[in-house]
Amino acid sequence: MHYSLHGDSVSGAVWRSGLPARLDAFGGPPGSIAERLHQLGIRSAAGAPIVVQGRLWGVMVAAWRQYQPATGIEDRIAQFTELVATAISNAQARADLAASRARVVAASDGDATTDRA
Repeated sequence: MHYSLHGDSVSGAVWRSGLPARLDAFGGPPGSIAERLHQLGIRSAAGAPIVVQGRLWGVMVAAWRQYQPATGIEDRIAQFTELVATAISNAQARADLAASRARVVAASDGDATTDRA
């Protein structure tokens, strides 16, 4: 299922600003994340962007129904998302390196075949 980022939601706020966000009330048009959070009885949420190679890759959000989280929780989530972004970047670099090695081996094999002909 897909939800829009219209209305008041942490995901929408992070997407628009690129910064950590916290909200203690939600509201939005039908089909929005904000509307769904309100329907689920979410009272508070905080989140932070996952930025990989200078681009917004995603957002990590924590939500609460029963109580409000501690002040500054969005900054703690931001510290964690920095680690997540590093892991994603490292995985991408390893995948790129493996693909590059495969191309070099394939090119080398092609040269060896050409030399035999």
